[in-house]
Amino acid sequence: MRPGSLIMDVTSIKSEPVQAMKSYAPVGVEALGTHPMFGPTMPSMRGQTIILTPVEEKTGRWLAEISSLFQSDGANVEVLDAQEHDRIMAVVQALTHFAYIGIGATLKALQFDVSNSRRFMSPVYEIMIDFVGRILDQNPELYASIQKNPQAAVVRQTFLSQCMRLCEKADSNDLEGFKQMMREAAEHYGETHKALQRSDRVINARIGERVGGDLDL
Repeated sequence: MRPGSLIMDVTSIKSEPVQAMKSYAPVGVEALGTHPMFGPTMPSMRGQTIILTPVEEKTGRWLAEISSLFQSDGANVEVLDAQEHDRIMAVVQALTHFAYIGIGATLKALQFDVSNSRRFMSPVYEIMIDFVGRILDQNPELYASIQKNPQAAVVRQTFLSQCMRLCEKADSNDLEGFKQMMREAAEHYGETHKALQRSDRVINARIGERVGGDLDL
C-alpha cells in the first residue's frame, strides 16, 4: 500500500483488529476501525449509526474525511476507542443476540408451535417473536463470532444470574421480591415512559398492518 492510503476493518469486535492494524499496517499507511450498526438489507445509510475506532499512532486525516463521507449519506457517526466499543457492544449486540437466540432455543426445547401461536398473540408478542425470528434468520457464524467479544462473558453470566434470581422468586411465589426486582430495573433504566411511547408507535403500526389500513400515529 502506498503512503497516505487507508486500511479499514469492518468488524463487530474492535480490540484485536485495532491492535492488528496498529502492528501490521505499513509505515505511512493510516488505519481506522469501522463498525456499521446495520446489515446489508438496509437500503441506505440514512438514519443508521456507524462507529469509527481510531488506531493509536495510525489514524490521522482520514478520520475526519471518512466521518464526513458517511455523514453526507445521512449516517450518524460515533467515535469510540476499541475498549469502550467492545464494552458497549457486549450489551448492545452480544447480550441482546444471546437473549433472542436463547428464546428461540427455548421454543425448540418446548416444541412450541410458533406459527399456531400467532392466532392468539398480542401485537407486543408478535413484534417480539418476529425479532427472535429476525436474529435466527441471520448467519450463525457471524452471530457466534459476536459472542467472542472479550467483554461478553461477564455480561452473559450476569444476565443468567439475574434470570435465575427472577426464576427463584417466581418459583417460590415471592411476588414481592419479583416486583421489587422489576421496580429496581425500571429505576435504573430511566425514562421508561418514553420507551413506552416509542414502542406504542411500533405497536400501532403493526395493528395498522393487521387491519389493512393506516392508523393515525
